[in-house]
Amino acid sequence: MKCRTLRLPAALAGLLLALSLCACGAGEEQGFAGEVLQISDAEVLVSVLPNDPLRAQATQVAFPLDAIGGRENLEATVGDTVTVVYLGPVTPGEPATVDARECGLLQKEFCVVIDRIGAGTAVIEPLATEEIAQEAGQLSISLQQVGDKGFQVGDVVSVTYVRGVVPGSIPQVDARDWGLAE
Repeated sequence: MKCRTLRLPAALAGLLLALSLCACGAGEEQGFAGEVLQISDAEVLVSVLPNDPLRAQATQVAFPLDAIGGRENLEATVGDTVTVVYLGPVTPGEPATVDARECGLLQKEFCVVIDRIGAGTAVIEPLATEEIAQEAGQLSISLQQVGDKGFQVGDVVSVTYVRGVVPGSIPQVDARDWGLAE
């Protein structure tokens, strides 16, 4: 993992580049990022993020839960930022529809210095150059989720996380992985 400042627009640009396997053609895998607006028993409704190229075609997109394997395959909840992989093209409408294949939480990354480790958690301090440092000077993450990789106090690591900062005496993030920064 590299230690670099990753802001949401840059992250989306990289994500979209990776998901766009080729030009928008029928039956070709494509992707977009958006915010989950609604989840019913049968369908997911997503608002396409303003800086996503799909926004030129649709502001909201719906797809059936069955297309991604049902509710058990959808970790996201209303308000989460997700990436959706689908087979083109987009069917116009209000909302537009897609032939979804996957829907997962958008992963973000930031770099930190480890302040302390113990009792199943690590307390970390985001580097001052990271956007998340504006929200909290210290954060905690669950070692159960990221694994105890033998890092020490003072190590600079890159943390991959989903969702936003959860308030608390020491705010938390839903960390998914961490590794030494290069």
